[in-house]
Amino acid sequence: MKKQLHKLIIHLTKIATVGCVTLGATFLNAQTPITVTNGDFELPNTTKQQNWSNVPGWNSDTAASDSGVEGSAGSWTAFIMNSDPSVYNLTDHNISDGEEFQINVNVWDIWNGPKFIVTLYYDNGNGVRTVLGTQTFDIAPSTTVPVSFSATATASSAGSKLGIEFDNLSGDGGAGWTGFDDVTLTVSSTLGNKDFKTDGLSLYPNPSKDGYFNISLKTIDTSVNIKAYTILGKEVFNKNFAPTSKIVEVKHNLKAGIYLIKVNDSSTSKLIVK
Repeated sequence: MKKQLHKLIIHLTKIATVGCVTLGATFLNAQTPITVTNGDFELPNTTKQQNWSNVPGWNSDTAASDSGVEGSAGSWTAFIMNSDPSVYNLTDHNISDGEEFQINVNVWDIWNGPKFIVTLYYDNGNGVRTVLGTQTFDIAPSTTVPVSFSATATASSAGSKLGIEFDNLSGDGGAGWTGFDDVTLTVSSTLGNKDFKTDGLSLYPNPSKDGYFNISLKTIDTSVNIKAYTILGKEVFNKNFAPTSKIVEVKHNLKAGIYLIKVNDSSTSKLIVK
């Protein structure tokens, strides 16, 4: 099964002891997955599609003549012809200024398609794709290459939706096809050791002595999803709440350590448990 990964990169400087845990006194760089609809191309899981119109999550500005998905159950992959329009996927992620995005995709030269173009863009709702960053990769024939590309959000992109766009070039100007699969996308934000609030969210007590904590919400929603991750990226708590006030009480016996607490997959706070 193809899965997106939740990763944490830890940068250590001064060493301090918090409860039973020894850790650095500086920063955690949290990489959180962003959902890419049909990033593994397992849909529609019927027959080969030579246009993007029947491939969920993926679109092109005009109809493609020989680009889409092919394969069989559990092993569907995408392909693009150089003379066809680029293909793009608009996510539901609302961009914040300064966020760093990383896209990962496996790519191969099917036939005469040695150059693959990866673009991250934003759309403020008017349907215009404004480039955040783009890079062209050289792909060897008959070899699957893991491609990774990063771009940083700008002030002008804040509040817009994040999108992915792919294109390719042939080796000699004639017809060429490039294959790609397993598209994943993450967003990074740097977290310090100090307590902080994000998007009206506050978390207390912090440190927690027993793993119990409260979350103060800016508004009352009909449903609030709360997740907890270890610093190794393992999800240890995932529960939906239906709050009747702006305070959500989370009672879960987390072991001593540092956790990232996520609310509705957007706001993130660091929790220390002693």
